[in-house]
Amino acid sequence: MEDLGSIYTTLRFSERGDGTIEAQSRPGAMSDLSSSVIFPVAEALLWRCENGAMLHLWDGRFLNTNNGISLYGELASPGLGRYLVQVRIREGAFAGRMAARRTGAVVGFLDGWRSTTSLPLRDYRELAADVLAVIEERIYDPDLAATPDYEDFEDRVLADVSAAKDDMEAVYAFARAAHHLGISHLGLSRIPERELPAEALPTAALPRLMLLEDGIAYARFGAFPAAAEPVDSLFAAVCAANVRSLLIDLRGNQGGDLSSMAVAAHLVADTLGVGIFAAKSWWLEHDRPPGAGSFYDAPGIGCYSVDSLTTVLEEEGTAVEMVYPREPLFGGEVIVLTDCRTSSACEPLVYFLQSIHRATVVGDITAGAVLCGTDLDLGEGWVLRVPVADYYALDGTRLEGTGVIPDVRCKADKAHETAMRILRTNRTPAVSAPYDEVTPP
Repeated sequence: MEDLGSIYTTLRFSERGDGTIEAQSRPGAMSDLSSSVIFPVAEALLWRCENGAMLHLWDGRFLNTNNGISLYGELASPGLGRYLVQVRIREGAFAGRMAARRTGAVVGFLDGWRSTTSLPLRDYRELAADVLAVIEERIYDPDLAATPDYEDFEDRVLADVSAAKDDMEAVYAFARAAHHLGISHLGLSRIPERELPAEALPTAALPRLMLLEDGIAYARFGAFPAAAEPVDSLFAAVCAANVRSLLIDLRGNQGGDLSSMAVAAHLVADTLGVGIFAAKSWWLEHDRPPGAGSFYDAPGIGCYSVDSLTTVLEEEGTAVEMVYPREPLFGGEVIVLTDCRTSSACEPLVYFLQSIHRATVVGDITAGAVLCGTDLDLGEGWVLRVPVADYYALDGTRLEGTGVIPDVRCKADKAHETAMRILRTNRTPAVSAPYDEVTPP
């Protein structure tokens, strides 16, 4: 999968009495974790994962085709979610794909072969030790490793990751330990052995524009992966359409890179500072967050590359995120829609537009996941994402753990309707809104 890389596990297949096929990974994996407290999404999926397994194939059915035998079913996991699978079986091996249940978009591959490999698949005890060593070396705040929360996190990693029997268990155990630690951009994955084909990549990340009545435009941003050019094109269309009010929908947008600031660049006429990143070298020399005076001393970052930001942070310890105006400039009214999954690169954008009174924020409090993370190669296919810098807005506000509080707070699925009502003061409230359902597949 694109997010988790090439995860290896074992599945035992069996035939049910109704003729369907099911398969599951190692029974009891969930109960082997050192605490019964798990993710809410995991709790919701446990009914699809019998016997405490991490992975379960349900309702599998064989179909004879011209190309041989295919197996269709549903794959459920407390760590991944629920997906549709279709694999072709040939000579004791199978190969196929995983797809989102709601949209059918390809999200990954599922390959397998008959095996007698014994568990555990790798030395996960060594992996746990390597992970903790790298975190303590690279994490943004060296004092964090001395806190009781970090000691608990360390105990969980040593206990649960070390006890993992396959990659799925190791990745989930680390994610669960990181969840209890309560900081963002800390994760364990593997390097993908192959990429999704271009035609299979999801298009949800591309900005989508709808022109509504009364000079109102609606722009939906699903993510910000190198999005500067698409953002430029969208604002060119907005300005050409003589729009007076713009709704920017960031509900469900979990960020990406610094190209989120391209949105702000089309909304401000002056070069402005947004916030400051403080890396480990700052905290080694100071016992306080960077104050207002630090903005004048730190180098400014105007590009949208996270790698460039990381390089500056390694050399200087701090870096100020800047917004430089980009043509065409939109001068009309702006409302930003948010929810609890609006996170990462989105949140500095939302807070910046709110704090300079350039936009009204409508919806739910954002995720509060704003640390700057970088991916580190651990070897043997493992990748560790570590937060290497904290973030403070221009007025000194720390967004990590708190998020952005909307100007008009309402349920996320009512945010569009509420925003339209604001724009249509003294007029009939808006009816059903586009993209109100932002739940991922």
